[in-house]
Amino acid sequence: MSGPPCAWCSRPGYHTLLGAERICTGCRRRAHYHPGQCPGCGRRRPLAFRVAARRVCAGCAGVDSPFACTQCGREDHPYGARRCARCSLRERLAELLRDPTTGQVHVRLRPVFDELVGSQRPQTAVWWLRKTPGVGPALLAQMASGEIAIAHESFADLPQDRAHDWLRDLLAATGVLEPWEPRIERMTPWLNTVLAPLPGQHAETVRRFAHWHVIRKMRQATTHGHVSQAMANDARRRIRDAIEFLALLDHHGVAIADATQDHLDRYLAAHPGRGRGVASFVAWLRSSRTNTTLTVAWVDPGPPQVTVSDAQRWAGVEHLLHDDSLRSYTRLGGLFTLLFAQPLSRIVAMRTDQVTTGAAVHVRFGAVPIQMHPDLGRLGVLGHRAGLRHQESRRVREGRPHAHRADRRGFGHGRAQRSHPAGYHHLSLGQGNAIYV
Repeated sequence: MSGPPCAWCSRPGYHTLLGAERICTGCRRRAHYHPGQCPGCGRRRPLAFRVAARRVCAGCAGVDSPFACTQCGREDHPYGARRCARCSLRERLAELLRDPTTGQVHVRLRPVFDELVGSQRPQTAVWWLRKTPGVGPALLAQMASGEIAIAHESFADLPQDRAHDWLRDLLAATGVLEPWEPRIERMTPWLNTVLAPLPGQHAETVRRFAHWHVIRKMRQATTHGHVSQAMANDARRRIRDAIEFLALLDHHGVAIADATQDHLDRYLAAHPGRGRGVASFVAWLRSSRTNTTLTVAWVDPGPPQVTVSDAQRWAGVEHLLHDDSLRSYTRLGGLFTLLFAQPLSRIVAMRTDQVTTGAAVHVRFGAVPIQMHPDLGRLGVLGHRAGLRHQESRRVREGRPHAHRADRRGFGHGRAQRSHPAGYHHLSLGQGNAIYV
């Protein structure tokens, strides 16, 4: 549509009158979605009014804000022309989670309602509700109406994909459901699939081994830290090794109780590198008294290979401590690796409650908090604040039982590492699993 040009971009079109200026819809939207610090009041608000050659907010211009939500009056979280994202989200969720018997949000799903409505960025939740095919919202609606029970058992027959896992995590994180570990839950369906073609006796043996040895150890691991994908892959490999060993015995017409050391040695010779996997099965055979004659020789892996010299390590520490061009979380991750030998998988899984700030900064990798040197503590504070800005995503991750919790044993079980160059005394001042540098 032709018309007078926009006062900001000079393009013709539909215009909004803001003070003495007419601006187009695009410029109005940009002003709303990209607020700035008002030079008059210092608050972060949409700056769309020109007063004394300065662009200020509606309050400093003495006019009603055209960006304010018609329902709550707030200018933040823009969504649509008249209402903010939070008010739109509140209305949509209230309808989605409505209990038909009361006409209100289902009492058990109220924590989900509060968590999503109170999230830092409600636009993301609105987008999730609108996203097709809408697996999560549809399932929530069925739970609210009573079509599906609000329980972990309701997920047993549903696809084990990201959409269902995310919703299950959300329900656990908000306390609606008990904590769960998805990698353990996926083991049973996978086990049923791989055992289906096996003879009945072999299938029963492997099933007992899987449940009473492999999966049991995975459940025990959740009390010390999260079950990683590598751990789940290793568990599957141990079960496959047991199946292959039983297949060899079946080929020779030998029952597992009658297997000899010669059968086991032949299997290991034909499958090099499988000793660690089948050793787990053999250990269970002995402990369960199924076959106590089999043994797998232990091979000492030897000392760890050092790939980084001390000089290189301390040069990395120097670089990460003082290079402000790097992001704080990159510097923290590198320093935690170089100084405390923390693996990357454990660092990225750390939670904000593992960092305590105050007069001194303490970081808890295991059970004992470690006091940080001021230089390292400054980075820890920055990482802690960044983590708090993403608190709602952290809550979702914590929906799994003890998810992303550091191993309580810690690195080295309290043993100190070697000395250091001058100038880095006591970068870590703690006890237990600290590396004294």
